[in-house]
Amino acid sequence: MKVNEIIQKIEEKFPLWIQEEYDNTGSQIVFPDDSIKGIYICLDADTITIEDAIANDCNLIFMAGSATMGKTFAGFMKALEGLGRQNYTARLISKRLQDNKKGGSIIRDAKLIYDGFAGCEFTAGEYPTAMWPHWNSAIQLIHANFNTENPSEWEEYKDYCRKNQSSLIYWDELTEIKEYKAFSYMFSRNRDNSGYGPCTVASFNPEHEHWTTEFLRLAGYIGDDYYAKPEMYGKIRYFAQKGDEITDIVWGDTREEVAKMAGLELTKEEMAGGMTVEKLVKSFTFLSGSAMSNMMLVNATKGGSVSN
Repeated sequence: MKVNEIIQKIEEKFPLWIQEEYDNTGSQIVFPDDSIKGIYICLDADTITIEDAIANDCNLIFMAGSATMGKTFAGFMKALEGLGRQNYTARLISKRLQDNKKGGSIIRDAKLIYDGFAGCEFTAGEYPTAMWPHWNSAIQLIHANFNTENPSEWEEYKDYCRKNQSSLIYWDELTEIKEYKAFSYMFSRNRDNSGYGPCTVASFNPEHEHWTTEFLRLAGYIGDDYYAKPEMYGKIRYFAQKGDEITDIVWGDTREEVAKMAGLELTKEEMAGGMTVEKLVKSFTFLSGSAMSNMMLVNATKGGSVSN
């Protein structure tokens, strides 16, 4: 039996439309024409379960349950979602340049996940890269170690962003990026020609004075008391950027609402290309976690990661 055949049978019994809006149900990383050797069922695809699946000659993994991986690990796994397309690109960004040196923790995790996966060729240099030559696709780790308050470095940073245009951008520890404009400009380069829908993902630990806090407050995910609202976890909201500041963002519960409030209009060229004003609106969601969410680290430290 082929992979796509069993997925079709499962989705006939459990159609994707029954999932909640915050779920990521369905096929994540798929090689549809491969023949199934064995099926492995687990809660989460961490290094232990993946190695066990390989040892038991299983080439199809079904996962169910809570997301119990660390933030960075989850971001690396997310970047695999676009594989199988020609010319797919992803950029995993860390503020700290030293994290992108050979032997850093981020490099170690990236090599563990990507090296050898589906024919991956992994190289660790100034910009460690996981390359899939047969798809002309790459996931690359880059830094964002620029002083964007300095006019000359700001121009250098913008050129750097243009050269790193990609359809998936993952920010590790976004609170290291002190200026919203640095995030916003890279966000404007979130695209390629692979057919994978542009996606930006960010992980961070909360800081009261950081711009991410105000971003989430204005979006409705945390209250005026600066506590997160559990009822908003996973809820999708929509936005349009009307200026350079966070306060210039227009938020709403539907694309149509945001397009109307923001007064979005199409150019003649955009209309001729089949664009609609709703397509100019972006979607956003927020998920919270805790130290207990990273069970790999909890088990490895015998609880020390929580007690610390």
